[in-house]
Amino acid sequence: MAPGRPYFAAEPPAPYIRFSFVAVAGTAEITEGVRRLEEAWRELTG
Repeated sequence: MAPGRPYFAAEPPAPYIRFSFVAVAGTAEITEGVRRLEEAWRELTG
């Protein structure tokens, strides 16, 4: 995960983060990562 700002040519319209999928083993690993992100987001936002 990295700040998304450096990947925009101009100022982005909102805050962004960038995820790299180069090192994942496959779609199951991506799916699990998204599930974990969703769980963390729900914990933070109530």
